[in-house]
Amino acid sequence: MSKQNNIYKNIEMNTQKTCAVKGCTKNRHSLSRYCSTHQHHYYGFGHPLAYKVTPKDIEVEKDMATDIINRNESHEGIQRGLEILDKLLLECAQGVSFAPYSDYLAILHYQGVTAKEILATLSALYILQDGQSRLIKSDRHLTFLLGHFVLRMAKQASRVYGSHRKAIGMYLQDHLGSLCLNISKAAQERALKRDEALLQMTKPLSIE
Repeated sequence: MSKQNNIYKNIEMNTQKTCAVKGCTKNRHSLSRYCSTHQHHYYGFGHPLAYKVTPKDIEVEKDMATDIINRNESHEGIQRGLEILDKLLLECAQGVSFAPYSDYLAILHYQGVTAKEILATLSALYILQDGQSRLIKSDRHLTFLLGHFVLRMAKQASRVYGSHRKAIGMYLQDHLGSLCLNISKAAQERALKRDEALLQMTKPLSIE
């Protein structure tokens, strides 16, 4: 049997199986473990159950991240992270960056998107994930979302493939992941302290 015929045979056998997503009764697509719908989600956003996450979904988390960044402007890590992003945007605009899909990222520079806004957005997604949100399904999904939200800021999200989101997301994680985690941790600790303070205020008062 030729290699091509063998592929066709494997596709035929695979499409007779049920999608690997629990509860889905559709047949698998081509050689994928998933049906066409769940494969589309997996390819586009890194997880078969990944659905649309919008800027509105991370509004609170972005405010939390921005607050921490503003409170720590002199922090060496924050300064370094902003320098990395400023350099990235400038080099992409100049056409000398080795970042993936730098032509898309260059649009951020032309549109005046700031490094602080990007850092706050990336950190907001980490906060969302660390907060056990059901919106982010896995670490892989987070990677795709990082790329997606940056591309969305450049108004390019509807014109790219999952591979664009993944590559840009991985690049951002490699260079800024540790900082985003640090910001996420600080933001959640601050929120916890605020909640504890509010709880103390509600404790019964003595009336004697």
